[in-house]
Amino acid sequence: MENLNLKDRKMKEFLEHIVKNLVDSADKGKRNEIGSTHTLIIELSVEKTDKGKIIGKKEKPFLPSALC
Repeated sequence: MENLNLKDRKMKEFLEHIVKNLVDSADKGKRNEIGSTHTLIIELSVEKTDKGKIIGKKEKPFLPSALC
């Protein structure tokens, strides 16, 4: 997604920074961006061993959906 506005780019950079510092295998993770005029959805795929660090215990999201 090339034409992100400044707010979306900053949010993307912020999210990437957080995730890279939470997981052990950041190089093996994948990101998929889905966007429209007013929405940016970032889907994350991480190693199974890192999943709990992103999703959290009892599968409650660690990162609020407003940040994702």
